[in-house]
Amino acid sequence: MNFGMADVENKINNTLKKIEKIKLNIRVNKLFETRNTLNPEAVEIITALKKELESEDGTDYSEKLQRLEKPMLDFVAVCNKYLSVSGKIVQYNDQDYTFKILSKNTHEVALKALSSGEKQILSIFSDLYLGDYDNFAFIIDEPELSLSVEWQKTFLPDILATEKCRFLMAVTHSLFIFENELDPYTQDMQALCPH
Repeated sequence: MNFGMADVENKINNTLKKIEKIKLNIRVNKLFETRNTLNPEAVEIITALKKELESEDGTDYSEKLQRLEKPMLDFVAVCNKYLSVSGKIVQYNDQDYTFKILSKNTHEVALKALSSGEKQILSIFSDLYLGDYDNFAFIIDEPELSLSVEWQKTFLPDILATEKCRFLMAVTHSLFIFENELDPYTQDMQALCPH
């Protein structure tokens, strides 16, 4: 995983472009259905556009749109869970395909202006929700760094909730990181390695 904000921006923008393309396909297909009411030039343009945009795998565009938008919506929801504490709102607009972070006074906040904990949240969850892989092992040392106590309690369960994590290992000094449903699975390193 890459934790840079440029990487986060790329993942978000790539997902937005894919969603926009699918929605364009849906609109072109609807136009194509009305081709009998259009003049021959318009039909020719729409037919050419339809061929260019056609799905390579024959998948229904509505299904593709749902598969692409769900991770974006889940990503926004989990980020809002954390950033709303500081009065920020993560916003995805499905009409103009934009992603923004807004402050309390609705001013746009640049990714680089976020706190280190907020950057960590966006970076990790953009990889998990918008990344190109489905099954992974997540190993993290001191996940509590830059996270408030409340965030520490929900961070690891939220990683598992992505349903992409098949194995999770965290090494921590924080008592709070496992103060959740993961507590029964914790082990004291001194008990595992007595020497």
